[in-house]
Amino acid sequence: MSLQIEFKRFPFWHRLLLRLPEPEEGSVYIVGGWVRDLLFFGQPCNLEMDWSVSGNAIEWGRRIAARFHVPVLSESALGTSRLVVEHEGVSIRFDLASCRREYYPSPGDLPVVSPALIEEDLERRDFSINAMAIAVTFPVPEQALLLDPLGGLEDLARKRLRILHPDSFYEDPTRIFRLFRFQQRMGLVLSGGTEDALVRARDSCFLSSVSRSRLWDEVRNMVAEPDPLPIVFEWLARVPWGTMLPSLRSTGPRRLRLIRWLHLRQDVAPFLRNGKYNPELLFLLAFLYGISRKEFQRATSLFGVPDRVKERIRETLFQKNDRGVFHLFEERCTEEEGGWWREAGRIPLESAYLLAIRSPVERIGFWKKFFRASEESPTLLTGDDLLREGVSPSAFLSELLSEVRNLQRSGKLRSRGEALMWVRNRLGPSSPGDSG
Repeated sequence: MSLQIEFKRFPFWHRLLLRLPEPEEGSVYIVGGWVRDLLFFGQPCNLEMDWSVSGNAIEWGRRIAARFHVPVLSESALGTSRLVVEHEGVSIRFDLASCRREYYPSPGDLPVVSPALIEEDLERRDFSINAMAIAVTFPVPEQALLLDPLGGLEDLARKRLRILHPDSFYEDPTRIFRLFRFQQRMGLVLSGGTEDALVRARDSCFLSSVSRSRLWDEVRNMVAEPDPLPIVFEWLARVPWGTMLPSLRSTGPRRLRLIRWLHLRQDVAPFLRNGKYNPELLFLLAFLYGISRKEFQRATSLFGVPDRVKERIRETLFQKNDRGVFHLFEERCTEEEGGWWREAGRIPLESAYLLAIRSPVERIGFWKKFFRASEESPTLLTGDDLLREGVSPSAFLSELLSEVRNLQRSGKLRSRGEALMWVRNRLGPSSPGDSG
C-alpha cells in the first residue's frame, strides 16, 4: 500500500522545500526522525531534517549552502554533510548522507560503507520506525510518496519498537540507549525479538566495545530530553552495562537523588554560567553517588566522561577529608536558616548541589533560594573595602567577605551602605586588623 504525504498540510516546511536547489544527479529523500514524528505526532517535533541522497550528498549540501548563503559546517569521508539554514527567521539543521549499505567489522566500530539504493540504505538503520523515507522530487509538488519497505508505519500504529535484525545491538551498542529514549518519549513497547536481543547484548557486555565519545553523546542526549527521568530509570532497570558496574543499580536513595536532580533543574543557573559547568556533571553527581572509587573509574571510562568533568565529579564524590564537607556541614549547621546560608557559602557549589539532592525534603526550599541567589551579581563589598575599614589581610578578612556574600544572597543585605554598616557593627570599637 502506498501513502502520499500531503506537504500542503505543513506550509512552513513546504515553503522550505520549495527553496531547495535540485541536485545535479540522483534523487533525494527525507528520512529518520522528521518522517517518524510527522507520522506519529502529526507534525515534525524538531528543527532538523535528515536526508539520504542517491548521488553526491556533499555536492548537494554545497548547492544548498550557496542557495541559502550559509557555510557548510562539516563534511566527512563517509559522504555526509551538515549545515544550518535560515528559513523565515528559524534555524534548521540539515544532515545529508549519500545512500549506502554498511557492515561493522567488530562491535562498536565505525561501519565500512559502500554506495547503495534507498531501500538498502533504509535496511541499515536501527529501528523500523526510523526506516521510512519521503521521496522529494523537483519542482517540489504538494504531495510526495512515503517509502516504507520495512513496516515502520505498521509498527507506529501498534506503538511497537522493533530492531531490523538480530545483531543490531551487537553492531552498534549505542542503539540500546536510543531504544530507551524512543521507548519513553513515544510510549512504545518492545517487540519480542528486540527484547531478546537487548538481553543478549547486556549479558555479553557489548557496551564495553563501543566508542566512548559516542556513549558520551548518548548521555548528553538523555539529559537534554524534556522528560529524562523515565529514561534514566529504564537504564537502572535494564542495566545495559551488565555485570561491569554491579553497584550502579536501582535503589531508593539513587532514585530519590535523581528525582531531586530533575526537580532542581530550573534552579542551577550558577553551575552553567560561562561554560564552567554542564548539565551532565549535575546528572552524574546524582547518578554515580554511592559507588566505589574503582567502579567510579570504570563507569566514567565506560560513558566517555571528559577528563575535566570526571575530575570535578571525583573531587566532589570522594572528599580528601574522610569525614568530608557533608558531615561537617550537618555538624556546623544550626536549625536557623542563617546557619545554613553561612555553611553553604563555605563549600564549592558542586558540593552544595550534592548536599541539596541528599537533603530532607524540608530543606529543598532553602537550596532553591541558595542556588538562585548564587548567580553572578556584583558583590556589595570587596577586599579593598575591608582593608579601608582597617581589616588586615588575613583569614578573618576572607571570613568577613564570605559572611557579607551569604547575607547578600539571602537578601538580608541589599546595598553597599547596609553591608558597610554590618561590617562596622561586626568589628566593634576596634578592628581585629589593627591588633598587634
